[in-house]
Amino acid sequence: MHVTQLVLREMRYRWFGTALAMLSVAAAVATIIGVLLALNTYDARTEELARQRQREVQATMGRLQEDFRKLTLKMGFTTVIVHQSQDLGDLFSKGYATAYMPEEYGDRLAAKKVATLNHVLPTLQQRMAWPERSDVVVQLIGVKGEVYIQSKNQVPLLDAVPTDGVVIGQQIQKSQNLKVGDEIVFAGNKLKVAGIRPGRGGSDDVGLWVNLPLAQSILSKPNQINAIMAVECNCIGDRVEVIKREVLPILPDVQVFEFSDVAAFRSDSRKRVSEAAARAADEEKNAREAGRKERETLVRVLVPVSAAASAVWVGLLLLGNARDRRGEVGILRAIGVRGWQVAAMFVAKAMVVAVIGLAIGIPLGLWVGGAAKLPFTLAAAIAGGALVLAVIASLAPATLAARSDPANMLRDE
Repeated sequence: MHVTQLVLREMRYRWFGTALAMLSVAAAVATIIGVLLALNTYDARTEELARQRQREVQATMGRLQEDFRKLTLKMGFTTVIVHQSQDLGDLFSKGYATAYMPEEYGDRLAAKKVATLNHVLPTLQQRMAWPERSDVVVQLIGVKGEVYIQSKNQVPLLDAVPTDGVVIGQQIQKSQNLKVGDEIVFAGNKLKVAGIRPGRGGSDDVGLWVNLPLAQSILSKPNQINAIMAVECNCIGDRVEVIKREVLPILPDVQVFEFSDVAAFRSDSRKRVSEAAARAADEEKNAREAGRKERETLVRVLVPVSAAASAVWVGLLLLGNARDRRGEVGILRAIGVRGWQVAAMFVAKAMVVAVIGLAIGIPLGLWVGGAAKLPFTLAAAIAGGALVLAVIASLAPATLAARSDPANMLRDE
């Protein structure tokens, strides 16, 4: 009798046990597929949520860094470049430099696009009495606007002053009862108040900012400046030394110094914000990786357990079937059916059970996993694994049936 006929008759006769075995395979296949697909879907969704969250964190920290940068910039210029002959004690006591430099020094720094300085502003300053109001002392500051800003997106700390305008310090505004739009006369020049600088408790409070050529004319210093103001880079190490290494080859006859407390606070604040941004990004990345490891651990445990449980169940059903049918197997052997044919019957039945279980379990697993289709590689791996496990599960009952003595089986029955 052909093995196919034996298998079909066996399955028809033992339909309940066969159905249980098929359902066992289908359940295992559906569980594995459902879990893998559900976890893949969950992983994809959480990855997207994590990426979105990371983008939000980066955007938030970026805005914080930019806001903090703008906040620290409000502290004003922190680096000053003066001529090498300038006595710093004299500079601090008078509040302005008495040694002068060519105006083109600022343009030279701008042309070289120095990396260690930002917001480069050439100035000409001098403390003097207001000629038309001799009882008022002002800090005359001539500017032509910042000649170099590293980024086009950055806003100047101090804009150029119109040729017929003046920007006044808060103390001058209060003592002289001035407001924006008023006209004043300074050194014979009619000027309109274009702005009022906020009070900072220093010489800026008594400042009069005018166009640089006008200041040069009033002070009889054509094409001259006495200071270049700037904002230092966020450098590592001694900031002044780093700036000197870049500036001195361009302007060898100058000296560089900084308002150390302000510069140190700004640098430390920027560093802290940058470190906070880096920590936030790392924490988000670590949380995502931890979640992924937990899901991978679940898959590594659940898939083998489900497959092993199905294989054991199928094997037990087949083994019980083989013992229950000792008399039938003995008759088959007695009428000439060979041992290998009997063994092949059990193996073939297990494979048929696996195939039908796959046919039921795959659609069920797709439904459980919430996916419309199954990746080919995953489908092939599951199908191959189910067939291999079915064959392995059938080996014990097949061997038992094939090697048993027909006489003993018939005698026992």
